[in-house]
Amino acid sequence: MKKLCAFALSVAMLMSLAACGGKDKEAEETPLTTPEVVEATPTPEAGEKTTPEPTPTPTPKPAEYQLNSAMGFRGGMAFIQFRDNSTGTSYSGMIDAKGKLQYYCEGYTISEQDNSNGYMYTRDGNTIYMVTPKGKVNTYELSDNVQLMLYGEGYVVTQEYKSGFDAVEYVYHIYGEDGKEQSTYSSGSDRLYNMYYARDGIFLFMNNHQLEDQNTYGSSVSCADIYCAQSNTWLKDQAVSYTGSGIPDYRSRDGLLMFRGSHRNGSQNTHPGEFAYLDAKGKVEIITVPEEYGTSPAYIGHADGIMLFQGAVDNTRIFFRYDVKAGTWAKYEGKYADKVGSTAVTGEGYVAISLQGADGKTYSMLLDGDMKDLLDAPVLGTPYGVAGDVLYTMDSSTVRTYSKKGKQLGEITNVNNYSNWLEEEILVTSKREFLKNDGTPAFEVNFDSGKLVTLK
Repeated sequence: MKKLCAFALSVAMLMSLAACGGKDKEAEETPLTTPEVVEATPTPEAGEKTTPEPTPTPTPKPAEYQLNSAMGFRGGMAFIQFRDNSTGTSYSGMIDAKGKLQYYCEGYTISEQDNSNGYMYTRDGNTIYMVTPKGKVNTYELSDNVQLMLYGEGYVVTQEYKSGFDAVEYVYHIYGEDGKEQSTYSSGSDRLYNMYYARDGIFLFMNNHQLEDQNTYGSSVSCADIYCAQSNTWLKDQAVSYTGSGIPDYRSRDGLLMFRGSHRNGSQNTHPGEFAYLDAKGKVEIITVPEEYGTSPAYIGHADGIMLFQGAVDNTRIFFRYDVKAGTWAKYEGKYADKVGSTAVTGEGYVAISLQGADGKTYSMLLDGDMKDLLDAPVLGTPYGVAGDVLYTMDSSTVRTYSKKGKQLGEITNVNNYSNWLEEEILVTSKREFLKNDGTPAFEVNFDSGKLVTLK
């Protein structure tokens, strides 16, 4: 029994020593924790000012310009609409023939097609802004009684309604590029519903008057008062043909406006084959189509001193021209006279006419000033224009260009007919590309140039 107690006591002492040894080893292996030192912010004494930490200025995003719309050149400048994607701001502006932005302003314009010759028109509520090619801004205020009627090439026309107990009156105010009123026109108590800006400072106000000789022109005519801003001249009560009846539209071409045409039929017709046109200063000229050119002559257009007409002789369509300077007439009697189509254009002293091919396609023939064939064979496409000794033809939205000897120079697709006037020999496509007549890029738009115009 004594031996058993001694053994048990020995075991207990060994276990106690083992436990003490384990704790010392754990203490040696566990590192001491360094207490965190917290620096106290000194409290400013009374009256002492503190300097706040500056707020970092965010770095602005670089401009990312996106061309959204483009028109062709007129008067050496073309309209564009673009967006800065970095700010989400849209702008409208004008570029020159090298693609350099001349001026621009924030926002959109009233009509893209009417922004020509470097002039641009925008509207904000009842305020109209007209921007000149030099970036000067003119403003015109509208109201319940003042409406915008016409605008273009620096001009603005508003209609003012005046009313009172005794009478009412419609007054039309014509403003020039300088923003000043050039002329005032009253239609009395009759509001005018038809008026036109024909370009080159020429305005037509259809006054609804009845002319004594209104039925003597062989076709339907209207009565109009014509204003020529370049000379501040009015031509009152002029007989003006309806569009499509002898003339295609009320549009000046190269400073001349053809405003009346007459066929040769009708017992009351006392002006058979007579056409009337005026220049931008109001000088009127009368010309008469020779009888051998048919009974129903129609004016097509004018460029570079050549007026172009079409008619019919023995049920065969013909094209003929009038040389404004020489006062002479000539018609096409060439190799393909029996295949003449319905379209013709003129420019640079040349004429291009359409021909109907045996394959059902439309072809073009280039003629000289005397209406003689210049090409050995017709080229594909409908005549579109002649500029810089280059013939342009169009087939759907594809434009082909040819030299005056018939060599094809280029083929340009996705061309918008309404966007181009063939000036500067540069075409703009629906993809907003500016291309030379051979189809190569004319330039890349330079958005970094130009003057930002503030409208307000």
